[in-house]
Parts: sequence; structure tokens; C-alpha cells
Amino acid sequence: MFAIKVDPANEATFEQIADSGNAIKQGIRVAHYQNGRLLVKTIRANINRKDKTGKIRIIRPRGRRRRHQASAPGQTAANITGAYRESIDFQPRGWRTMEFGSRVEHGEFLERGTSKMKSRPGLRIAIDQTEGRRLSTYNKEVRRKIESK
Repeated sequence: MFAIKVDPANEATFEQIADSGNAIKQGIRVAHYQNGRLLVKTIRANINRKDKTGKIRIIRPRGRRRRHQASAPGQTAANITGAYRESIDFQPRGWRTMEFGSRVEHGEFLERGTSKMKSRPGLRIAIDQTEGRRLSTYNKEVRRKIESK
């Protein structure tokens, strides 16, 4: 067993260790914002992608006819009106939690599916696509905040 004693030579180190808890929390909060923006950008790009493989339907937005390529089950939902795409957002809740999701009613139905429609899990796909980048952002920001103290 060993003991560490505080003396003038290593007092600054002990202060850094004590302050690192706050630095870690600050780093996590910064990373929440960066990762939230990354998730929103990713799912909005996935919604706008043109490589959907569902049925082609004729729709009439604002009175004119056009072809619409729907999404197949398991793909991110296809964009028609933009309401779902624009409702995607994130909200950090302190340093422990970040909420990410859709604010429209049908967002949950798209993500989980219904008895008559299979799921279009856009949120899950965006989370899976960005996993490595998100983890490296947390590591980078926490390290940066600790080293700047």
C-alpha cells in the first residue's frame, strides 16, 4: 500500500484532479451539442436521399401531379411534405442525457411501425451510422476540456 501526501510541489496536480470532474461534465455537454447536430444532419440527409426502393405513387401536392418513390420497410422514411424531416431535433438535458427525436405525431409510427405498416427506423439508422464519430467526439471534447484546465 502507498500514500500520497499533499505538499507544495504537487498541490497543483491535486487541484487539477479535483477540477477534472467539472471539466469532464463540460466536455460531455459540448459533445452532446456536436453529436446532436451530427445526428440531425445525418437523418435529414437520409430522408432526402433518392435511393428509396418502395412503391412509386402519383401524388398531387399543391394541385400538380408528380411521381413519388416511397421508402421500403427498414429504410428511412421518404420525404413528401417535409414535416417529419423538419421536426427532427435534439435537446441536451444537462451533462447526462441528450434527447434526439421527432416532434410530429406520426414520427413514432414511422420509427416503430404499426399493425398495418412496417417500421421506417430513421432515427435508429442515423444513430448506427454515426456511432464511431459520436464516440470519438466525446473522447476528443472531454480530453480537450481536461487539458485546458
